[in-house]
Amino acid sequence: MKIAIRSVAIAATILTAGLAQADILGTWRTEPSDGATLDVKITACGDALCGHVVDVNGGADASLIGTQIIKGMTGSDAAGYSGGQIFAPDTGKWYRSKISRSGNNISVSGCVAGGLICRSQIWTMR
Repeated sequence: MKIAIRSVAIAATILTAGLAQADILGTWRTEPSDGATLDVKITACGDALCGHVVDVNGGADASLIGTQIIKGMTGSDAAGYSGGQIFAPDTGKWYRSKISRSGNNISVSGCVAGGLICRSQIWTMR
């Protein structure tokens, strides 16, 4: 009986984690920077989430298509996702990241100093 209850609990945890991830899977458009935007597709990559540039708009550098800009995003709680990193093409650096969803938008932040200093953007669903 204990094994059956434990199996149900494990299955419920896996299902809940899968449903939680589903809320940010898809393609998102970044905020404009000098009139340019990127379309980023967020997908499951093993046990984590990742995001790749799938299109550029408004004069953005086309060589960014295919670039991974989100990696290792794991864990979801009421506040959203954390534990991953985001690449900032303008600086050429990776930053600790967190993502939260509100309606058809996600707030994506890249942080330094242990999360004390963050630069954020609101991305819209495509």
